[in-house]
Amino acid sequence: MNNPIVENLRGQIQDYRTAEYFKEVLSCYYGGNLRSAVVMLYATVICDLLYKLEQLTSEFGDNGAQKILDDLESRWDANPRNPDWETDLPKQCFEAHKILDAASYSNFDALQKLRHLCAHPALKGNKELYQPTGEMVLGHIVNMLKEVLTRPALMNKDFVNIFLEDIATVQDQMVTIDQLSRYLKARYFNKYDDVPLFYTLFKSLWKLVFSLRNEQCDENRDVNFRALQILADIYGNQFMERFEKENSVFAKNLNADDDDLLRLYIEFVNIYINFYTKMPEDMRLKLEAVISGSEDFKALAIFLSNNPLEHIRKSSPQRRSTITYLSDYLRDNVSAAESLDYNINVYGDSRSFDQADWRYDNLILPYLKEFTIEQLKRIMRYTCDNGQIFARRRADTANRTIKNRVNQLDENFSFAEYQYFNRI
Repeated sequence: MNNPIVENLRGQIQDYRTAEYFKEVLSCYYGGNLRSAVVMLYATVICDLLYKLEQLTSEFGDNGAQKILDDLESRWDANPRNPDWETDLPKQCFEAHKILDAASYSNFDALQKLRHLCAHPALKGNKELYQPTGEMVLGHIVNMLKEVLTRPALMNKDFVNIFLEDIATVQDQMVTIDQLSRYLKARYFNKYDDVPLFYTLFKSLWKLVFSLRNEQCDENRDVNFRALQILADIYGNQFMERFEKENSVFAKNLNADDDDLLRLYIEFVNIYINFYTKMPEDMRLKLEAVISGSEDFKALAIFLSNNPLEHIRKSSPQRRSTITYLSDYLRDNVSAAESLDYNINVYGDSRSFDQADWRYDNLILPYLKEFTIEQLKRIMRYTCDNGQIFARRRADTANRTIKNRVNQLDENFSFAEYQYFNRI
């Protein structure tokens, strides 16, 4: 009868060649050939280590992995019949921090010793091969599946460093979160089913985005923030238990006194609110106090409201990036119509010529073809009622553009009640 734990894990084996060899392991084990199962398991793990070293070299340019492979090849060329390289390979991986950590190396060492007992007769005593128990063999099979065969080639520290270097290199090509998401899924997330590994990456990105200030962090903060959001989107629920246990660490690595970093955090928890609600209470109280002291932060902090739409409607931010963010938030999370209405209201509330210019350029003109005739009528009414809009130097050009769009929708439209449009 097949073991359900083994059968579940075998589907997560990383390399297709390893998966084929592992079939032989199970064939021996389920057939009662326990010695053969041990010997084949050992050979399968050795091959898997080699495949992973090759992957580290070819895909990630890992010089440490290449050094191990070069050493093995040199020893093989010097004496092909000497099996010492096979014995030394796991030790080299462990000492170079490649693939094997302390626990997996210890378990492999136990498997290696059992393999020698099963494959070589003892010269003393009855000179018979050792006969392991079924439970013993099953334990080694499960250990090797969990700790080697199903794990990615990259260990935590190496993976984080390579990942960060990679996204820093491609950030100019992957300029949107969707582009970066497709890239990261194809290169990492779809290849490796390793939540603990990605959680380690999440912790590192959190600190880089929300805490650290240096030239490199500032240069890569945008792409790191997008990567953090992608991880939260894919694995957020799976991370939450770990996050709750370590929330004090995450709180320590959140700089609430830096406005720019706090702004990013607010944008993050507007979407992934559990990373706020599961924070320590003292940190939540501090965040709320800082936010309440700034009209801009209060507008931005949608996560503190039970009704995002009403929250945004009642807010009055002056910072341009906040206005743009709220407009985009409505478009992405409520509706395009509500986003357009918000743009119109903000434009109508312009309090200087410069404000009106910027708001027209960024909130009205790019969406001119999306506005309904009723929305365009509101834009014209706001224009006629607000001197900061109709008296600015660029007003005639803007008004003519709006009027042309109205005529496209209704060629018989009467502009009689809109004085600044009727006369142009």
